[in-house]
Amino acid sequence: MARDKGKNLSNRNQGHLASSEPSSLTTASPGYPNTSEKQDFDLKSQCMKMLEDFKKDINNSLKEIQDNTSKQVEPLK
Repeated sequence: MARDKGKNLSNRNQGHLASSEPSSLTTASPGYPNTSEKQDFDLKSQCMKMLEDFKKDINNSLKEIQDNTSKQVEPLK
């Protein structure tokens, strides 16, 4: 009915105003262009060393579990 007469229409486009900065400045980079090949190699070698250490820790834990299990099973025989 007549209740919309006093509504302010000036705020309708407030959220859609154009920015003063062009949107092309915030493009996504296709990777890490500032890293050198040496840094990449260092990161890769550190990662490989960490994986090897983790693998050794897991194998040691599994061996320890196996030893403890066999010690518990022997008296049951």
